[in-house]
Amino acid sequence: MMRNFRTHITETNADSVCEMFSEKGNPFRDLTRSLWANKFPSRHGAVLRFLDQWSEVGRSDEDGQMRIETARIMDILQCPNRAEWSMTQSSVLFRGVWRTMAQMKNTTLTNRVLFPVSGLYTGDNAIFGTMNYKSRIPLHSWSSSIGKASPFSGGAHVRRPTDTVRMIMRYTVQSKAKTLDLDMVSRHLGNSGESEVIVYEGSDMKVDFVAQVKDIGMAIAGMKAGGKPASDAELKSLLVSALGEMNARTLMNNENFKKAYREWEVR
Repeated sequence: MMRNFRTHITETNADSVCEMFSEKGNPFRDLTRSLWANKFPSRHGAVLRFLDQWSEVGRSDEDGQMRIETARIMDILQCPNRAEWSMTQSSVLFRGVWRTMAQMKNTTLTNRVLFPVSGLYTGDNAIFGTMNYKSRIPLHSWSSSIGKASPFSGGAHVRRPTDTVRMIMRYTVQSKAKTLDLDMVSRHLGNSGESEVIVYEGSDMKVDFVAQVKDIGMAIAGMKAGGKPASDAELKSLLVSALGEMNARTLMNNENFKKAYREWEVR
């Protein structure tokens, strides 16, 4: 897809990419889609096109493309004296995911509101929690907008297995130097944009999250082997088995969860 990227910029100047990302002013600000009229109209255009393609289709593991794209992003992240405009300016970032019930057992749920939410994660469909999150690859995509992150937890374009729980994670940025603000792509190429930020972190990340409590109710109801409705004691036993003692106590004190569970139990 971008096999000429490194050759192109190296022939021009071996340090050209790092020079671009160390400039005081954003050198991409005046670029438009007219760049694509030629294959590589400029060094800046080549880099911007690469970033745009990573954002759109570069996450596939097909033909090792993911490894290639990851290596190129790492080249940029490791540039010395990288300018502030290339890093996120947000103190918190959001990522939409879904978790299996086995993964939910490693979370700590709370009935306290930990941060403002909107959309599907409001009112009687929200429960908060904390957990350690580790991506399968050290580079992962987040958003500075909770609204833009929400659909990725399971929307029309995201397939997720049944009996999984949709959630939005919130991460407090520890080091801006380990981020790359891809909003420069959407902002300067006219895309609608996802307010996307690439984060480099291969270790566990302490995050808090908001999950859809109705998903938990449906998943727990699916574990019950038919018969008459479960008593509160039987429901708590199911919860302890699935999510642990602490999370069971939290959910038994959450009327919205019990309502969601009862609705699915009788279906």
